Amino acid sequence: MGGRILSKWFSGPLTAGLALMVFCLNPAQGQAGDRLEKVDFKFHTGYRIDQFDWNIADDLSGSATPNILSELIWEDLDIYQLGVESDWRISNNRVPFLGLLTGGVSYGNIFAGSNRDSDYDGDNRTLVFSRSENDGGDGEVWDLSIAAGPEFVFFGGGFGLAPLLGYSYHEQNLTSKEGFQTVPPHGSFTGLDSSYDAVWKGGWLGINLRVTPSDSLALSGRFEWHRAEYRAEANWNLRDDLQHPVSFAQTADQAEGLVARLGAELAVSRKAWLTLDAAYMRWQAEDGIDTVYCADGSASRTRLNEANWESLGLALGLKVVY
Repeated sequence: MGGRILSKWFSGPLTAGLALMVFCLNPAQGQAGDRLEKVDFKFHTGYRIDQFDWNIADDLSGSATPNILSELIWEDLDIYQLGVESDWRISNNRVPFLGLLTGGVSYGNIFAGSNRDSDYDGDNRTLVFSRSENDGGDGEVWDLSIAAGPEFVFFGGGFGLAPLLGYSYHEQNLTSKEGFQTVPPHGSFTGLDSSYDAVWKGGWLGINLRVTPSDSLALSGRFEWHRAEYRAEANWNLRDDLQHPVSFAQTADQAEGLVARLGAELAVSRKAWLTLDAAYMRWQAEDGIDTVYCADGSASRTRLNEANWESLGLALGLKVVY
């Protein structure tokens, strides 16, 4: 699933979104008042740690016992990440601001982590009748984001403020392997190779701030509020009573995300800067549908109570300015 997103999104909504944003930022193309002020590309690598969980109810209403039937938790997912970002700034002597087009894509490889799978007979995570502690240290993540907006510059260029309208796509391809049953206490079991692929996508509003206290130092901050759709598919490979490769699917239209980024840049030449960025994300989807596909061809639905995702990362990079 992860390997197909670049061709899927660059040939579809991402390309259309980029074209629309460029047009909005530069509506009078070809006129003498338009000028590309600056373009920069940042290549970065870093480490992030993610937490992710979801749980479902026993029925669609969520009021039957147990109100939490099954819960999956991925903890301490260690991720090595690579990415590229770019900012384009366009000026026009007809307006008192710059046009800012910004975007980025990153790929992350999950190299460590744990997974817990729990099933309950009682409300509020009581009367656990099945639990396994498994290895979750495999898989990958993808993140794409584009945005545009006017950038207002003050104090001779030393301070910039840009309200942004954007679109983002985030994909998590998670796994569960090397099973160990703790309830009942059967111990390790073989053959576990389940997968869970989730997507968060939708528009966002944000604000980008940058401060340049000197010619060799720049500081930045970005804050984003996302309104998203949540989609997921899973393959529970040891369940003979379920279909494969899609054993169940989950959807939720009530998803939100908060993203915060802080950055610092140090000039090593007129066109090259060393960068350090810290990023935090918190996402939640609620009141969704979990559809189970049975091996006999039938399907059943229950309530997806919630899905939660939290991420904290740090990245080093090199920015080249043109």
